[in-house]
Amino acid sequence: MTDTLPDPNVPGETIPDWTNQKSFVVVEAMLKLPWSGKGRRAFSCGFCHHQFEPGDTARWFFGGRRTLNTFVCQACDGPDVVERWYKFWAEVISPILDRWCSYR
Repeated sequence: MTDTLPDPNVPGETIPDWTNQKSFVVVEAMLKLPWSGKGRRAFSCGFCHHQFEPGDTARWFFGGRRTLNTFVCQACDGPDVVERWYKFWAEVISPILDRWCSYR
């Protein structure tokens, strides 16, 4: 497995491989990717919403079947990050989604 991925914006260039759930240093090219859908560029920590900048340390982790996957900044990361994410999801995000879906 490689530590880089092709940069979809610049043929021949690479960006750090964020899919292996290991910490990586954010590079400028990563800020140009559509992280939150077409036309949106929100690349931030799932906990504190810190907007990543080049040079920041970040990590993507698999949230499992119960939640969405997310990125985490160095300040919010830790050995219990998945457990904290499940708790945050259950206490904050899930109730918001439940209310939102009930209005549709």
